[in-house]
Amino acid sequence: MRPCRVLHLVFPPCLLALWGCAPAAEDEGAAPSLALGQGSVAFTPLEEDRVEVVFGPQGGWHVEPAVRGWGLDVEGLVLGYDLVDEAGGAWAYSVQALLGENRVVALDDGGWERVGDRLVLDITSAEEVIGRQLTLGVRATPAGGDALALDTLVTLVDDAP
Repeated sequence: MRPCRVLHLVFPPCLLALWGCAPAAEDEGAAPSLALGQGSVAFTPLEEDRVEVVFGPQGGWHVEPAVRGWGLDVEGLVLGYDLVDEAGGAWAYSVQALLGENRVVALDDGGWERVGDRLVLDITSAEEVIGRQLTLGVRATPAGGDALALDTLVTLVDDAP
């Protein structure tokens, strides 16, 4: 939580206007960076760039990208995910998420992580993608800033029991 939000509870807003708000920890000098992982409830780093294909409750297939970020203010940050082949053809419906401090988990090192997003695959059977190499991309676009992108060549797998 930013100190400014706590201060609103203690000091009247007119006093805060004179004093100002302290920047969030992630704004204080860290070079903006992203790490791509996977997971619906916890961040799991990619092992050998393998991404698990998950059978969903509505009968479709999806992957569960997860992201860690540093040096990026999460208020108003838009995360966008895509999954494309070498020709740029989409294999999943692109997803965007508007973030705020209540939509990420703060890390001890000043960063944050986001889990639980889903990229729904545009397939009828997992066999269409198992073993296929595709580019999993994430774009982090701060409010009023330039986007930071991370593209990772991954292999889609179905290793879960």
